[in-house]
Amino acid sequence: MKLVEEMKPDYDRQLRHTWVIGRDTNNYKIQTLQLYDFTPPPEFPNWEVSVEQTDERGKRRVLVLPVLKRFFDKRLALDFHQQLMEEFDDFLKLPEPKKDEHKPKAAEAAGH
Repeated sequence: MKLVEEMKPDYDRQLRHTWVIGRDTNNYKIQTLQLYDFTPPPEFPNWEVSVEQTDERGKRRVLVLPVLKRFFDKRLALDFHQQLMEEFDDFLKLPEPKKDEHKPKAAEAAGH
């Protein structure tokens, strides 16, 4: 994973907003946000961490959301965001980029 930018939150309830490029060379944004402006009843989580795939400009044009996890505790949500930053490629099980293997022309001429 390559960190592109740790962005400033777009709005008050957004705690962290990180733009990364995964091992598969796709762009992703990791967001941690508060779901409600008020304290919800105890059975409702109030914090969410999501990963969304974006285009090369960081715009939401790709409809892929590989991770969406909700938390009851703000600290746990922020810790999970940090864990994603450290283990992003392995957590999402991203494949290695495909390498184009070109055989030398001499090997092709020899019939291999």
